[in-house]
Amino acid sequence: MKVSGWALTEDALDFLKEFEGESERAAAVLGAAYLDECLKQLIASFLVEDSKAVKNLRGDSRLLGSFFAKIEASYCMGLIS
Repeated sequence: MKVSGWALTEDALDFLKEFEGESERAAAVLGAAYLDECLKQLIASFLVEDSKAVKNLRGDSRLLGSFFAKIEASYCMGLIS
């Protein structure tokens, strides 16, 4: 399936099906949470495999804890445009 020119993964399709009948507010909150998790996984795939060091970066009050911080880091690393 394609949405606005983007091919969606099976996970993304499953996610979209989960909140088809939800309100616009719920869709926005769930969508942001999904994107936050996607960015978390994207960044993690480029970090060293040192779980303690990475955990120190990703905690709620840490450098990469917020959604905005993940967006900025992903952009600065050239992972998103």
